[in-house]
Amino acid sequence: MRICIFEDKGYENLYPVSFTRPVFELKCGHTTLKEKILRKFKGAKPGFMMRGYIASAFSGKLEGPINDMNLLTQD
Repeated sequence: MRICIFEDKGYENLYPVSFTRPVFELKCGHTTLKEKILRKFKGAKPGFMMRGYIASAFSGKLEGPINDMNLLTQD
């Protein structure tokens, strides 16, 4: 199974902490929102959608495709 972890326009409500990272990389308690999502979907292959200007900074830090629209049609 593949899941798409994304952020929407609501990231603006979390400035300034969301300025340099995607919302799903923010800590919520002990873990990030991404970690909480992946824990609920064990074995899923994640893909990520985020703002273009931060995508290159996270390309080496996330396991899975980033801003790849083909993600939405793959199994």
